[in-house]
Amino acid sequence: MLNFSINRFNKLVFSCLFALILTACTDSQNTVDENTGADPTLSETEITASEEVGDLDFRTFANQEYSFSTEIPEAWTESTNQLGEGLPVINFVPQSKAAETDLPISMQTATSLSHIDVHPKGHDSGYPIGKNHRLALYEGTVPASSIWDHERSRVYVLGNGEVWAYLLYPKSTPTGWEEDGFIFAQIAIENFSSECFDDITNQSKSMEKCKPLEGDEVLYYGRVNAEDQAYVKHALQSLELRS
Repeated sequence: MLNFSINRFNKLVFSCLFALILTACTDSQNTVDENTGADPTLSETEITASEEVGDLDFRTFANQEYSFSTEIPEAWTESTNQLGEGLPVINFVPQSKAAETDLPISMQTATSLSHIDVHPKGHDSGYPIGKNHRLALYEGTVPASSIWDHERSRVYVLGNGEVWAYLLYPKSTPTGWEEDGFIFAQIAIENFSSECFDDITNQSKSMEKCKPLEGDEVLYYGRVNAEDQAYVKHALQSLELRS
């Protein structure tokens, strides 16, 4: 797990978000801009003609302000949001889930939701929990591996070894980004369950008593959604970052 300092307030926030993950519950909320009543889509975005890749349809999404482009599924939608002052995030989610998804999407959202989040300025909330590996030590395949910082970037894995999330820092900072900018991509987990192990005894303990911030290890179980896995991998593989 990434090492970073966190104050008591952030611990409280993280604990609340952690509880939301375990119950896989999120409040329903329409993704509509409160001021305009319109979908909060990017104003400086170009979307070109769709392209079929195998049996899956994609369209090209390009953001000029933050110097990146990627191919996203036709069945997904995108929006730009603010995690805080000066902390933009571009969220990509399945269209079928958009109306019931709270924005902005955080990295601690329900494991039942697939999403890709571009954080060009970084952000100040906690990172996901669960077993993970630095890319430098990971022996599996990572989409567009050559463009990532292998010391900072991580993959999150299930008990069966499947990757359910990618936390990726560019090797070279794209134009318009800051050094802490990153991309987070999550693949929905089916038949999800979790287990906590005490950091001292390594014995299983109840999730209610689990303290991941104090060293307890959390393992996730289940299987990733195969279709969303293909979508996420293709979006990451087709990603272009311009410096």
